[in-house]
Amino acid sequence: MSEAADAARRARADARRANMWGEKVLAGTPKPELYAGLSPTERFHAMARLCARQWLAHHPPPARLQRSEWPGEKFDIEAERAGSRR
Repeated sequence: MSEAADAARRARADARRANMWGEKVLAGTPKPELYAGLSPTERFHAMARLCARQWLAHHPPPARLQRSEWPGEKFDIEAERAGSRR
């Protein structure tokens, strides 16, 4: 391999390492218990927040429409009541 190609390979490797985040952990190292002090309800809420953040990270939020703009049949309740038998 030429010196230029080797230097280019090292530059690419350095760039990859610079963009990595997190910490290096040795294999077999026990994970910290992040939720050990939480109740089952608190754990559930933490998981729900995590799932919501994950979903929003990959999907745009839905468009907010006024109820009058919803698709479907529109009718006047007062007119319906006036026409009904009582």
